[in-house]
Amino acid sequence: MARNAVTDTALGYVKRHGWCDFLADGGFDALTETQAALNDETLPPAGVLLRYVKVVAGAFVEMDAGEKATVDAALLGELKVAKAIEFDTHTQEILAAGVEFPPASGNFYGITPSDLLAVQVQRDVGIYPFLVVAIGYTGAIAVNDAAEANALLVSARAKLRDVTQAGADLLELIRAAPDKATLDAIVDPR
Repeated sequence: MARNAVTDTALGYVKRHGWCDFLADGGFDALTETQAALNDETLPPAGVLLRYVKVVAGAFVEMDAGEKATVDAALLGELKVAKAIEFDTHTQEILAAGVEFPPASGNFYGITPSDLLAVQVQRDVGIYPFLVVAIGYTGAIAVNDAAEANALLVSARAKLRDVTQAGADLLELIRAAPDKATLDAIVDPR
């Protein structure tokens, strides 16, 4: 079996490579991809993303700065989507961690809509005390009255609002980034 690389026909960057005939693997797109034969000993340059590597005379070669800029401009939409997914995943992880209540107690409680609704319903029905179990069953608090229930709800809703708003603001920055340098400068501080 020959060693091959699949390159983007328009931009020339390497999409994938290996010891197979990509033309016959069912995933090859003849309209946008080209298969190039590789020398058996060639390896992509260490530490260089494949999107910045091209094939020249059967060997991997790192693109020059102008070629990289062209690839970045062409792939900006895909890069934005990847970064947005990364940030959105982080938002979901923060929300899944819950809210610490009472503060500095070490107990974290869920802040999903169903978690909040359960506390709200019990508060509205007025059955006291009721237990709210921490995420992972690491503890529980007894809610003794409406004031305690409200304090938990306010804390949980504030975290939910703050985290989702910060995530939405970051996604807007990603959407508005005019180039890769601006996109790369956007960091998730949460």
